[in-house]
Amino acid sequence: MSQLGLHPHVSEVDQSVMYAKYCGVPKQEIDACPTVGWLRDFADPLSVLYVPFYGPAIVPTNNSNWGQVNNPQVNAAMAKAALIVNPTARAQAWANIDKMLVNLAVAIPEDFDNQPNIESSNVAGVNQLWNNGTWDFDYTSLKNP
Repeated sequence: MSQLGLHPHVSEVDQSVMYAKYCGVPKQEIDACPTVGWLRDFADPLSVLYVPFYGPAIVPTNNSNWGQVNNPQVNAAMAKAALIVNPTARAQAWANIDKMLVNLAVAIPEDFDNQPNIESSNVAGVNQLWNNGTWDFDYTSLKNP
């Protein structure tokens, strides 16, 4: 960040403290919360985009809209898309919202590529849906001999 001319104050804290005291509390006005993440609850774009980017979802504590995104056009589009029942139209409406969010640059994806993984030829590894490249041990098993 310093190479970009930014000089942040970095406070290293336990992840639970990061959420409970800093990143999940809007009045703290934290500029960047690294390693926060949101996982979908079910296979619908609403469950991915609504809480972290819908302005009226901002709450005083335990907040998951870390960027405090409260854009009237995005909010209106989300309210409308949430009511669409047709799967194709719903997917398109949420794809359009995703494009709006990308154009507003409301979040920066973070990826950890240096995670060691142990693999074996006799293991049927299954990648985690939310963290590609890391095996989901709930579904990984030994192969039949």
